[in-house]
Amino acid sequence: MEEYNWKIHFAMPLTDIGSTPNFQKYRFFDENGSGVVTACTLFPGLQAICNDLQTSRCAGTVDPDENMIEITFCMEGRYECSVSERYCFFVGPGNFSVGTVGRRESLGGFPTGRYRGVTFFLDLNAFSEECAGLIKELELRPDQIRVLATRKPRYFVLQYDPRLAGIREGLTRGYAEQDLPLLKLKALEMLSFLSAPERAAGSEEPTYLNRRQTALAVEVQKRIMADLARHITIKEMADELQAGTTALKLAFKSVYGISIYQYQKDYRLQEAQRLLRETAKPFGEIALMIGYNNAGKFTAAFKEKYGMTPTEYRRAMRKTNSK
Repeated sequence: MEEYNWKIHFAMPLTDIGSTPNFQKYRFFDENGSGVVTACTLFPGLQAICNDLQTSRCAGTVDPDENMIEITFCMEGRYECSVSERYCFFVGPGNFSVGTVGRRESLGGFPTGRYRGVTFFLDLNAFSEECAGLIKELELRPDQIRVLATRKPRYFVLQYDPRLAGIREGLTRGYAEQDLPLLKLKALEMLSFLSAPERAAGSEEPTYLNRRQTALAVEVQKRIMADLARHITIKEMADELQAGTTALKLAFKSVYGISIYQYQKDYRLQEAQRLLRETAKPFGEIALMIGYNNAGKFTAAFKEKYGMTPTEYRRAMRKTNSK
């Protein structure tokens, strides 16, 4: 049986960096970033691809195939699903979406520039034929999973469910330790979870954004990154972008997963980390550069987020680098 060529989902070449009989490991670099992709075949007709990416986009063009189900489980970061030339939605940590291959116009937009997750490719024909005994024994329902994958016009997107925590932890450990039996077990748990007829009723409709809304969120992010010392209000940004404040806040949170205020605060402190690591600038100067007029408030905010003061952080980085 010929396996599904999952590499077509990437728009760039993948370089083998150490494959084994059970796991194929690849790396890519391009103008948008880089990533490591680890693939394995769990059962005939079921492959799992772990993506660990530092990029904004990496999608290739895929032809529609209603017999190939794509189940994407997000662990870290956010990814964009485009459903037409005009609309898209975003999925965050702990959530997963189920659709047929090629149903999305593109999959590969990562607004935060960071993404880690597992994508399963389930060939319904091959899996149903080759794993008939397993399906019967475990009472799996490939037909029910097909119903979820082909829902129209809305996608099946399941928000975080505590019952998925064990699956998430098992997938993380399975790839870290290259433990194929563990990955197989967790994949079967996931298929069993999706096989329940009531699962469709438990999904939540994602917030669909048009391209104008997505562009607004991106413009806000650009303004935050361009000048961290500038104290610009949401109202001022909305006026600059000729948008309402409510629409601006909704669009931003839908794309980036957090509020404009929280994103700005987090990004300022991430930049402070970089400056503390890479420069010898005084703390007071760094505070001003990232928008804190008071060094004491900067120190308090830094410690609240990272569990150490800027002094302690810089000392720890120097100690690490000297080894």
